[in-house]
Amino acid sequence: MSPAEAPRVLVVGAGPWAEATLAALDERRTDGAGAVAVSSAVAVASDAFAAVLEERSPAVVVVTEADPGDQVLRACAERGVPVVDVHRSIASLDRARDLLEARPGARLVAADGWAGDVAAMAAVGLALPDDGGSREQEHVDIDVLLDAGDRAPDSWWDRFVGLHRSFAVYDRGQRRLVRGLGEPKPVPFTAGMRRARRIASPEQETLVEGGHAGSVALRVAFARRSTDLWLAVLVGSGAWRFLPASWRRAVLEPARAEPPAPHEIWVTRLAERSAVRVRVHDPLGRAHLVGASAATQVCRLLDPSREPVPEGVSAPEQAPDLSRDLDELRRRGVTFDVEVFSEAS
Repeated sequence: MSPAEAPRVLVVGAGPWAEATLAALDERRTDGAGAVAVSSAVAVASDAFAAVLEERSPAVVVVTEADPGDQVLRACAERGVPVVDVHRSIASLDRARDLLEARPGARLVAADGWAGDVAAMAAVGLALPDDGGSREQEHVDIDVLLDAGDRAPDSWWDRFVGLHRSFAVYDRGQRRLVRGLGEPKPVPFTAGMRRARRIASPEQETLVEGGHAGSVALRVAFARRSTDLWLAVLVGSGAWRFLPASWRRAVLEPARAEPPAPHEIWVTRLAERSAVRVRVHDPLGRAHLVGASAATQVCRLLDPSREPVPEGVSAPEQAPDLSRDLDELRRRGVTFDVEVFSEAS
């Protein structure tokens, strides 16, 4: 396929996730398989986004940071252009459902779970106990290690500093409130034992609503022991929520002077008689993992041999041929180590 014939992909946003997505799409273009023509990133806050959309006529749009007022999603929905988003919060996903409901044919692939929703994909496609139990009765733990050099757009860090706020989760058929940064537990990451804490993330809802689990708990730990110490003191004393956002960000954000560090996620599914653990690892870091996931979903949307992506809002883990997306992530350097680590007698 010549460059002129290749479907065009427009990346919206700035910063590490936009850069990683552009690089991942460019790799797909140059390897000769499923080639796409990549547009350079445009600012999400552009008042002229609708005009940009008309001018570039993309086949798919990828949104890599916050979309204020849903202007990008709205413009794409009105023109029938599918969107892959890697940045939406739970609340903005609810708005997106309402927005697309009135626009037949509009599609949003909400890859908004941790690191482009890769943890949720692993939970559905790989963490599968073979005990014949109901997935809707099982619990999934997702434990993430943020390391020095981890890169994300400023809009993500601005939202992340509010992770102390309470949020609602499903818990075996019931709804309950969870205190952000609460319910700490030790997790044996490769770098050593770290204390991980609950935070809000969309897969805690989408996995349950999709029938893939009865409850989901996502926790984040920090490789820098000083961060963990500050959190223990400030959260434990109740002082954290009174700190200015800039101070909270200074405590949480890894040093940008360091190169991107490998990114590690543990996904554990607890069934009635057994449990399965999946270690997700990207040696090039979280930004690379986000970009790889976004590019994988673009390829899924454009591949005529794949099952069509449904109208409205859907999550990557809902793909009926999910194994093909996991294989594509492996091709991009992501590893998935699966282990059945316990079984009830």
